Amino acid sequence: MKRWCVVIFYGILFNTVCGQEKEDLYYAQPPNTGLYLGFLYVNEENFVLAGLNTLYLFNHQKLLADTLPLSINRVISYADNVMHLTLVDAHTLSVATLNRTLLINIKNNKFFIQEDYATKTLARQLGKYDLFILFKAGLLARTTKGKSFGYQYFTRLGNGGFSKLGEPIWAKGPAFVTFLGSEIIGFTKYQVLGNDVFLFDRRRNKLTVLNTLNGSYTEIPLPELNPEDEAHEFFIDKQTKRLYLVKLTRDEGSRVFEMSKEAHTITEKALIKYKVRGVYNGKCYVSGFFDGAAAHYLIPLYGKNNDLRFIDNE
Repeated sequence: MKRWCVVIFYGILFNTVCGQEKEDLYYAQPPNTGLYLGFLYVNEENFVLAGLNTLYLFNHQKLLADTLPLSINRVISYADNVMHLTLVDAHTLSVATLNRTLLINIKNNKFFIQEDYATKTLARQLGKYDLFILFKAGLLARTTKGKSFGYQYFTRLGNGGFSKLGEPIWAKGPAFVTFLGSEIIGFTKYQVLGNDVFLFDRRRNKLTVLNTLNGSYTEIPLPELNPEDEAHEFFIDKQTKRLYLVKLTRDEGSRVFEMSKEAHTITEKALIKYKVRGVYNGKCYVSGFFDGAAAHYLIPLYGKNNDLRFIDNE
């Protein structure tokens, strides 16, 4: 089995963030709105904030343009909460709750539902699965037994149905990463790039690649961790099509590495003092309460953002 090689250029100028700069501010929420589950940069025109069971679409002026409630009943339950959210292409989202799974297109500052399946309907057709993740090429189904998870991929049929492809895969080995610093990170378990679906298991420190053409799985070994003080996060930058492994640490914040799947190498790119929650268009996403306000920042991996003009009270 191939192992990863860590490449560190000591002459590199790390983008160490000692304080949040105004130029990095992407969106500041109105007072008393709390912090959303996650932020998803779609393209230059739009971004999405995920609420507990609602998606919020914003335009290029950072103004709320549309909302999409995900509950399917009048009484909202935990089964309507967002379990998965990822960008499939430049205008399409995949989102899932325990009750439903959807492909959503964004056009003219509006959400348009392309596909929408109830979990109960799919489970009757495909088997005893409790979570379904839609992609353009097919469907990933999750089954749960105790604390273990298994996955089966289904390819699309011409009649609108789905057909099982390859064998199921089960999470192997005990969960050993106990550092809780990554619990609030965005939706990274299921991501897609080209013909590959990436399954990331943070607690077991494992990354598995599913080839959607033949149903085969390949495990990518990740660097070892101090499980009490470190955890990994895996991000795909859909705008640049680059892969990133982020090491979250108890004291240092986040160390950002670019990954090469083919060469099995990782190269350190940045040290960010905050918990990185995503990488979008070459920028690290961090969010939290800064100066008493909930704010979302995009910090460039290279260089700086353009200066922004702010009106300050004097």
